Amino acid sequence: MEVSIIIINYNTYNYTSKCIQSVLTHTQQLQFEIILVDNASTECDAEIFKQQFPEIHLIKSKTNLGFAGGNNMGIGAAKGKYILLLNSDTELVDNSIKYVYEHFLNNQLLGAATVKITYPNGVVQPVANPFFSLERHFLESTRLCHIFKQRFKKLNIQYDYEQSFECDWIWGTFFYFPKSNLKFTGGKLTETFFMYCEDMEWCLIFKKLGLKNYYISYTSIIHYIGKSSPSKKRRQLLSRSHLLFIRKYHGILPFILEYLLLTIDNLYFIYYDILQKYKSRK
Repeated sequence: MEVSIIIINYNTYNYTSKCIQSVLTHTQQLQFEIILVDNASTECDAEIFKQQFPEIHLIKSKTNLGFAGGNNMGIGAAKGKYILLLNSDTELVDNSIKYVYEHFLNNQLLGAATVKITYPNGVVQPVANPFFSLERHFLESTRLCHIFKQRFKKLNIQYDYEQSFECDWIWGTFFYFPKSNLKFTGGKLTETFFMYCEDMEWCLIFKKLGLKNYYISYTSIIHYIGKSSPSKKRRQLLSRSHLLFIRKYHGILPFILEYLLLTIDNLYFIYYDILQKYKSRK
């Protein structure tokens, strides 16, 4: 088995079905398995996926384990030399999994890789990022970036997503890595994060070991983004995981400062939501 593709389903039957079908349609010249982990969905009986796609390996969790826990169940069952964590709200449009597999074969010291990921309208999503910078976030959250423009520009790295490049960390939307790298991570994602920042943590671990994380531009997928949870809940989960990450890797003082900055961010979003509701009523 060359590649194990792990997909988590949580009440996204239509998107998950489309995702699985796109993998089967576009993935050619590669020995792969699809492991579908159902995170205690209530939308429908998970067995319907097995009826629709008999070739998949279906795992049913009794509880919602989140992104980390669900993927850990899939990782535990994976037989491939390489593993791809693939969001259920994505759709392949070409042989991306094969192309990245070849990239791994032709390059050494690889941590993880992703591809160009777009919205349905073709706009590219910023899936490759520099590691956390407290100074950068401070300038952005306080809107002082508009005053200290040159400093912020230096800190706020802008990537050309039409080119392939090495980066600090990549989103877990399409997170492709050699199974052998599991020995560096304890074999699983950190489940206390539940959702978000697991991808950043693994990329940080890989980077510290001298491995390279890559964004690959010459193949792409579509990402419908955030279909398993509303935007407000996503912001809450992201804030929580982000704070856990800062506390774990940067210490108590950056944690306190980041907590204050995230509070400012959340107040901004609350203000924005109220303003939008007010405008819609006029």
